[in-house]
Amino acid sequence: MRKQEQISHDRLQRFLGQTLDVMVDVGGINPVGRTRYDAPEVDGVVDIRTNKRLTKGSIVKVRITDCSEHDLVGEVI
Repeated sequence: MRKQEQISHDRLQRFLGQTLDVMVDVGGINPVGRTRYDAPEVDGVVDIRTNKRLTKGSIVKVRITDCSEHDLVGEVI
């Protein structure tokens, strides 16, 4: 599992600095979404950093700033 986590983290790092379209899955003040590459309940998510409330189902442009073993983190631009 540790080896797979490292592989996943290394692959997600390729998105750092990129701007991606992210569909909001969980709206509100701590929104979470997914990119076109992420299947629901299978792949990781994008933790979206913003000062605004986002509506579920909306698509926002997000600059990816960080990642963990499974998820991306980004800011709305």
